[in-house]
Amino acid sequence: MYSGVSGLRNHQTRLDTIGNNVANVNTAGFKGDRVTFQDAFNQTLEAASAPNERGGTNPQQVGLGMNIGSMDTIHTQGSLENTGRDTDLAIEGDGFFVVNDGQSDMFTRVGNFGVDSEGNLVSQGTGYKVQGYAYDEDADEINTDEIVDMEIPLGDVVDPEATENVKYNGNLNSNTEPGETVSTTVNVFDNLGSEHTLNLEFEESGENEWQMTVRKDGILIEDEIQVSFSDDGELTSVGDEGTSYSINDFEATVQDFGGLSDSAKEDLGFDIDDDNGHDEDNIQGMLMRNDVQAGNAEAEDVAALAIEVEGRYEWYHPDDINFDSLEEGDYSPDVDPIFTQDQEPQNDEEVDLLNAPGGIEFDLGDVRQVAGESTVEGVAEDGQAQGELETYEVDSAGIITGTYTNGETRQLGQVVLSDFTNPGGLEKLGSGLYQPTRNSGEPSYGIAGTGGRGEIAPGALEMSNVDMGEQFTDMIVTQRGFQANSRSITTGDEVLQELVNLKT
Repeated sequence: MYSGVSGLRNHQTRLDTIGNNVANVNTAGFKGDRVTFQDAFNQTLEAASAPNERGGTNPQQVGLGMNIGSMDTIHTQGSLENTGRDTDLAIEGDGFFVVNDGQSDMFTRVGNFGVDSEGNLVSQGTGYKVQGYAYDEDADEINTDEIVDMEIPLGDVVDPEATENVKYNGNLNSNTEPGETVSTTVNVFDNLGSEHTLNLEFEESGENEWQMTVRKDGILIEDEIQVSFSDDGELTSVGDEGTSYSINDFEATVQDFGGLSDSAKEDLGFDIDDDNGHDEDNIQGMLMRNDVQAGNAEAEDVAALAIEVEGRYEWYHPDDINFDSLEEGDYSPDVDPIFTQDQEPQNDEEVDLLNAPGGIEFDLGDVRQVAGESTVEGVAEDGQAQGELETYEVDSAGIITGTYTNGETRQLGQVVLSDFTNPGGLEKLGSGLYQPTRNSGEPSYGIAGTGGRGEIAPGALEMSNVDMGEQFTDMIVTQRGFQANSRSITTGDEVLQELVNLKT
């Protein structure tokens, strides 16, 4: 009877386990359990005897029921379901995500993560913070020496950077006639993140010789830069700096427009015979290049003119200003200003029109001179406007890459995985979480795809590994075992009843 009781009790435990498996058949990241049995103690009625004059005998034992041999968590791979959510992650292979409740690490296969109001990557079910490696901006790499809370700071701002390197390639037609020009334009950024147009113009000046002129937003920055090629079309020098040329700054001085000579004003398009003088009154200042004084200046020395528009001072290239419109009170040229300032321009104030603290280097090393169409073009290798973190994605190694509104991409961090020598030794905590035990081994932290850890599948969740067919089969077998043990108890009770009836 007592053997039947033990069988009844332990089969009930197995039914409970099977029921829990079936209940979690659609639970993301769930790992099914199993129960195995083993026999209990045996009562020895007669020990075994060795052979002598007659043969030996085997021991005579009566079993005293059964016990649970083990309760195991089956850590096999579950199928993956695509969700399309950037923060949903699944593991293909071994390993666990690491989350932290503020006091200790816990481990999970459930990757339904999200971003909270403070930009933390968290488990949606518990709010625990996902752990990983942060990006070190100074070293320009992921710092794998320290595990921290993962952050995805949507709306985070990156500072603007000035363009300091422009690389050119292509061809200058060797059959170009002297005096003819070839022009190429590239967009660059200043140190405030404003976009500007940088123009290089090449004028054929002799055999294998060209004169290069640099303009920014139409303003002459530097000219008469000698560009030389060898007889086989290879670039030999740009100015005195090899195959590259650097312009470190371009400072212009604010001066009074009225100080210009009449001839210079006429060359700019200003009508000196205008009796009302409105034109001159509306010019709030001019930028003179190369420290030329207004009285000695020519029209080409004027880099920009300032016009007051609604309390702000906008600087334009002289060619973009229609002086007749100014007389009529129209202060809005059809182009964007070169730059704008809030304060009234002050005489002798210096303005850096290059706005690139490190200067700009023009690399012409890949430009050739052969017979054929001129195809010179440039590419800005750096520089950017201000940008905000707009979107992000996670790759199979767990690296989180953010995309900013200015087109820049940056690594934000890397999700860490952990593995154990004996995953079956982990203790379940609920909500898909596990914690280590003495038999699981210590967690081994690292990067996905290394050290036996699986890879990360972004935009997917791992489903339960419970096999419904297997569970129903086990349920039937266990139910039969439960019934059989209950019958043995019933039979034992009937036998006892017969013994009681013997007294009567």
